[in-house]
Amino acid sequence: MKHLRLLSILIIASVIISLNAEMPFKIYPEYFPAPIKNVDWHASQAKKISTPRFLSSVSDPDTANQVWRLGGSAEEMGGILEHPDGNGSITLTHAQHFYSQTNPANLNETFALGSAGRNHNYAALWRLKDKKLVAWVPSPRAENGIAQRQLLWDKNNKNVYWYTDSNKLFRVELNLNNYSANSRIWDIFPDYESITFGLGSGDFSDDGSKIVLVGKLKINNAANDYVILSYLVNQKKISSKMTIKEKEGVILDWAGVDPTGEFIVFNEPSRGNSTWVLPFNLEGKPRLLYKHTKHSDFVVDKNGDSWIAFGNWQGVFVSKLSDSNLKRIWPELNTVDIEKYDGSNGLLLTGESASGHISRVSSIAGLVLVSRNEDGGLYYINIDKPGEIIYVGNTRHGKRPKNSPLTKADWGVDSNGEVVSSDGGKDYYREPRASASSSGKYIFFVSDYHVYGTNYLSNPVPKAYLNMIELNH
Repeated sequence: MKHLRLLSILIIASVIISLNAEMPFKIYPEYFPAPIKNVDWHASQAKKISTPRFLSSVSDPDTANQVWRLGGSAEEMGGILEHPDGNGSITLTHAQHFYSQTNPANLNETFALGSAGRNHNYAALWRLKDKKLVAWVPSPRAENGIAQRQLLWDKNNKNVYWYTDSNKLFRVELNLNNYSANSRIWDIFPDYESITFGLGSGDFSDDGSKIVLVGKLKINNAANDYVILSYLVNQKKISSKMTIKEKEGVILDWAGVDPTGEFIVFNEPSRGNSTWVLPFNLEGKPRLLYKHTKHSDFVVDKNGDSWIAFGNWQGVFVSKLSDSNLKRIWPELNTVDIEKYDGSNGLLLTGESASGHISRVSSIAGLVLVSRNEDGGLYYINIDKPGEIIYVGNTRHGKRPKNSPLTKADWGVDSNGEVVSSDGGKDYYREPRASASSSGKYIFFVSDYHVYGTNYLSNPVPKAYLNMIELNH
């Protein structure tokens, strides 16, 4: 009898080991809410909450998760920690993070980086254990525009991050005990006026060895003359191989290397806002992935294949980098005709739009965070499980309430929940730009919770600060 029992245990153990061996990705953490099937999904109707106090939290009544406000005004941030250039140097961008593709959290999710403030060489560093602003650390001066405010955590070291400034690439090593920083020039690109990480949308490959830099050549002072540079961070530089410039000139919107390091993807807004892919070694011609998209990010499925995920007026889509296979994963799975997919042919799915930002959850295969403009909702969606959606919170940046006496500019969003400025233009300062940490536990986003009233860009001073949701254990 004992032998039979032992045999049973061994069989069960071998089955478990076998199953785990076949499972190339993590199961959702226990603090993730249960997925909702598309047939049961409805747009978020988040309850109004009070804006969290600086470096404090409120409990979200819809999810019971804690919502923290990390960013603050110059008075708030400078009152906690004096800026090296004086508190009058603290700008709104210091109190935010850069973009959805840029993960504010470091390798082991113990610290978070903000953005560089324009014309001041420091960024905010927050400690996530107790949600404290602990240091001002070296960053780009960002005199050449928004694209140079990006800081990237290293993929292999919890205390190392990178930035570009002018035509130089910097590596910064932090002492996480006293927050002293050793910033050194890693490389210089003398033929370029400036370089940046993919024009603000770049990141390293998952192994930390590859990155795509975009540079503005010194020749001709041509504002639209950008060159893609392939770069091996820990080996010698690859020389410039491809110029995104034709006789009439082409504006490059962004470029990046996928997590596997196998492909380069870039976007050209002047040609139907088209997104292209080619091998990292730059062999062959670029291949079209899709046109007419919103913000996107890479994602790796359970089989290890790279895709790029994006939301638009018709849902969340993914395009496979190896063959340009395009499919919609939410609200349902289907194949899409790229030529018909232009958002203007009557195929719009009113009320199901996923237009907004996308951010990869790198430790869970197939998982991305979607910041849905129309209802302000924050959702996890897995490309391996089409038609499912996980609600994790809200930016409170959705459509303005019906019958509101305020104009759409006063609310800062139009009738579709798209962020606009007080003069009707695009206002990146208050876009949610939600980004997930690698485990998905922390969700960072920009919001002012619709509480600051009229004339958003001029009076009062913009107050869309960095917020963070901490999912419950």
